[in-house]
Amino acid sequence: MAERGHEYPEQMSRRGRRRRPTGSTAFFRERWRTVAFVLVTLWLCVTFVVVFVRGFPNAERSGTAEEAAAQYQQYLGRGWFPLQLAPLSTAPGWLGLNYSSGTVSTIRPAPSWTSLRVRLAPIGCPHRQPFTVAVLQGDRTLEAITPPAGWSWFTIPLSAKGAPVSLHYSCVRAQQAPVGPERADLAILLSGLTG
Repeated sequence: MAERGHEYPEQMSRRGRRRRPTGSTAFFRERWRTVAFVLVTLWLCVTFVVVFVRGFPNAERSGTAEEAAAQYQQYLGRGWFPLQLAPLSTAPGWLGLNYSSGTVSTIRPAPSWTSLRVRLAPIGCPHRQPFTVAVLQGDRTLEAITPPAGWSWFTIPLSAKGAPVSLHYSCVRAQQAPVGPERADLAILLSGLTG
């Protein structure tokens, strides 16, 4: 018989003799660390397989948004912050966009384009001033746009193929820059550009 307090837990029988626990209770008392290790390892393996097979849906959607927005980054000139990704509450779930930087932003249309189609959303003016965008190609004004709140597409006929187009904003709003800790003068967001 084992001495008191040594080796393994024992139970008292009705006659006062000590006996070793049997069955599943004894198994878990003696091997609880091994059982916990096996369960945690099994859970991690199942989680890994599920993620590996199903993938990360948000990463896939953001990747798709980034790919779509990357197609027109080559046409953006000065006055734009680098591409950002913003989550959406509706499908497709993510949006690739560029913030304007300063009072003027430029677009370099492809030589084959006869018009410029842009998707814009104004950030808004301080003190509720009206917000307008003058679209120029060289010294010639192509159009004056007053974008409503939210996203809108605008088609602007070009006067010369391949010549840079500049967007002049009636106001800017000083706020946190989309990249870095400093503040920046922002006027509009761009999330779509075609010819």
